[in-house]
Amino acid sequence: SLTQENSLREIESLRQQIYRVKGKQVPIVVAGTKSDLAAEREVQRSYIQELSSTWKLPFYETSAKRNWHVDEVFEDLVRQMRAAYPEERLNRKKRRNGCIIS
Repeated sequence: SLTQENSLREIESLRQQIYRVKGKQVPIVVAGTKSDLAAEREVQRSYIQELSSTWKLPFYETSAKRNWHVDEVFEDLVRQMRAAYPEERLNRKKRRNGCIIS
């Protein structure tokens, strides 16, 4: 959350955990939430931009309350997933569940 500086301290640990469990090819974005609460902001945009740039991850400031950039976050993740796993889309076969009675 952009309104809680302590959440920023947790982001590196979370990123490392995700990479350890899922590998470095997993799609990730950095999303700062509650951007509509500018008066309560504790985390500076420039700091997060620098951090996400160092990590080579996209950064979005979002507000679920105002629906700011929420769709863009999910669209970016889907684009990353399609780029990271194109063979899974091509190799997917339709499965038909059926029953044979004899």
